Amino acid sequence: MDQTSTGQGSVSRQNSDAVKLTQTLTIAKRIGRGRLGAVYAAVHEVLARRFAVKVLRPPLTADERVRHRLRHMVREASQVEHPGVVSLVDFGQLPDGRFYLTMEYVRGIQLSRLLQREGRLPTDRVVPILIDLADALHAIHRRRVIHGDIKPNNVTIVEASGEGVCEAMRIHDLMLAPALASPSEQGEAFAHLKTHGTVAYLSPEQLARRTSIDGRADMYSFGALAYQMLTGQPPFLGEPERVVEAHLTRDPVPPSRRSGADDVPRALDALLLRCLEKEPGDRYASMDEVMCALRSMGERVSGTSMGPSPASSYDDELHADDAEEEEPLPEAPGRLRRLLYETVAELSEHIIELGAADEDMVEHLRGLKTFRKEADMLASQIGFTENRFEDIRRELREGESALRYAIIDLNLAKSEMDGQEGKEEELAAIGQQIAQLERSLSELEKQRSGRFESLNTELTQSRERFKELEHQMALRYRWIYGDLDRRRAIVRTDRARLLFRRLERGRNALAKKAPGRAG
Repeated sequence: MDQTSTGQGSVSRQNSDAVKLTQTLTIAKRIGRGRLGAVYAAVHEVLARRFAVKVLRPPLTADERVRHRLRHMVREASQVEHPGVVSLVDFGQLPDGRFYLTMEYVRGIQLSRLLQREGRLPTDRVVPILIDLADALHAIHRRRVIHGDIKPNNVTIVEASGEGVCEAMRIHDLMLAPALASPSEQGEAFAHLKTHGTVAYLSPEQLARRTSIDGRADMYSFGALAYQMLTGQPPFLGEPERVVEAHLTRDPVPPSRRSGADDVPRALDALLLRCLEKEPGDRYASMDEVMCALRSMGERVSGTSMGPSPASSYDDELHADDAEEEEPLPEAPGRLRRLLYETVAELSEHIIELGAADEDMVEHLRGLKTFRKEADMLASQIGFTENRFEDIRRELREGESALRYAIIDLNLAKSEMDGQEGKEEELAAIGQQIAQLERSLSELEKQRSGRFESLNTELTQSRERFKELEHQMALRYRWIYGDLDRRRAIVRTDRARLLFRRLERGRNALAKKAPGRAG
């Protein structure tokens, strides 16, 4: 039998093995288990209420710095009051040293299990849940904290009692995974897997170990979660290393194209793609903006009234002009430029499929794809290299500080002995210790300088190569664009007309935002 000791008995899977956690809280049964620990249902004898108790795995709290962060997290999380956030009501430590958190008990189904059971969810069911989620995250961010681990396992879908409301959602484990990240894992590229369990929903800034992270990281995870609700899959699939690279370098396919359904409006596509921008500054300013956009959208979401999705835009019966009018262009210049490049490549491939391209176009497109792939890999490598500077600083800072404080203490002791008779040998010994510590400090500084110099060389070479690739890609884009313009009169499919129009609209919009850079 799988048991967890409480110091007063054992917490078992069997209901009959109920034991005391505290004087008033009795464990009834285990209701879940994850990477962070086991979750139990408990009954408060005085209040006659159920609570959920999460007992954390001991290895996660072995480091004193982690325990300090955990206590800080508990204080911050307990201050968040919102109907969409599971309340944290108690925090303690068992006699055997393990930490536990007591939360309100929520009846419902984990979103991960719901998606596993049903696959994608219809849009008219998803949008109200997303509105609730955005509202809850906005409340969290108003407290100047972030959740840090928004994913299906941390969202519970419950039946709501409000009039006209079928479902609501509750977020739990607020700030828990970031608090439990071990300091010893900071240098590991994929240490997130040990506490977060998956990289499918983490933002680029979290994956790249940026030191300054705000609520827009949760916004990215919100977008990834919403993407899965609408399509049945997160934005990127594959091995963790490939998923991380995709988060850092690739744009997701619009969810309407991925879903295979016709109920995802283009406005929702645009909203989620903006949440999933690589740079935080290209996303919405706050979850409040996201919530307002969803609410206005939710009023129009019903059955088939949302119009055709991009997945059906190539059907013979669809008029390209009408479809394009409904597809908003990205607001951020960076994403607008990427859309422009993607459209050039997509249109070229379509012309090649039709047999209307010559060998020069085929060769330029092949070269463009090769350079694009290398540039994406290089961009990811540059990002990791830049963050290694901070890793080195963090690694050496503690040792340097200890050496400097030791030197200061010895100098103080030496100054107190100066002039005293019979202290010559002690003064000489202290002098030798100071000299040894100063040599060690000098070695650390040399080590840091050497590693920084090596990284700077690597970074300079990578950036120079990236600029060269960008130049080569720009030349091919311009050549292909010129060739496409010459073929416009002879390629008359609906798909070609749609792509040509998108290309022109994108160039015009980009020219207004960044004059001289639309080419």
